[in-house]
Amino acid sequence: MIQTQKKLTNSKNLFRIFHQNIRGLKSKVDELSNSLFPDYPNIMCLTEHHLKDNEIDNLPIDQFKLGSKFCGHEFKNGGVCISLHEDLDFFSISLDKYCKEKDIVCAIRLKITPIQLIILTIYRSPSGNFTNFLKNLDSILNTWCSNKIEFVIYDDININYLENCKKRQQLEALLQTYNLIGTVSFPMRKSKASTTAIDNIFLTRTKNYIINPHINGLSDHEAQIIILFLQNKQIISPQRGTSMTKVYWNSSYY
Repeated sequence: MIQTQKKLTNSKNLFRIFHQNIRGLKSKVDELSNSLFPDYPNIMCLTEHHLKDNEIDNLPIDQFKLGSKFCGHEFKNGGVCISLHEDLDFFSISLDKYCKEKDIVCAIRLKITPIQLIILTIYRSPSGNFTNFLKNLDSILNTWCSNKIEFVIYDDININYLENCKKRQQLEALLQTYNLIGTVSFPMRKSKASTTAIDNIFLTRTKNYIINPHINGLSDHEAQIIILFLQNKQIISPQRGTSMTKVYWNSSYY
């Protein structure tokens, strides 16, 4: 199994996405980059980056460009962001009206055919209003939902997915109406007092994937890397004028 996964992660038929509650990014950029070398992900989603707008706009991460972000204003720390490999084309989606400091979100849309992919990164405070969170999430998904759109949602939602609690049931009921399922079933945060999985990745039910924890010691939340199975075509990157891989979902992969 280890040999199989190693072979797969080197394939161009795969799309790798990294997610972590980083608990402060500014002093960890080099360590984060080193922990991902040499198999850099295509997308990097971070929560609780703890940066102001001007700080994150001017914080270079090797191999990546900033795609979308939200920074805390009323409360100290917090924040979410999505960075992409420098050769990927994308559209940033403005969702600031849904950000209420305790519940925040940012998103991008990728030029992938025939299905376009929207990636959301969400942080939900444990002290936030859960009913309002669900209403806002439903509004976002409903706005963009179509036959040509698929979602991948990365979130630190502060709902323990190792327990079948009421909030988990409510969230799953909402996401199932959009054919989305959770993928994290292993502990992401361990202490002497508890073991929890409060970070999760949701994606379309028919997608084929491998998901694993990524232990880098940079936060009390372990990271996750999800690998999506794709097929190849060729496109031209308008930024660089060079050939790159165009991908589309292969729901029949075995």
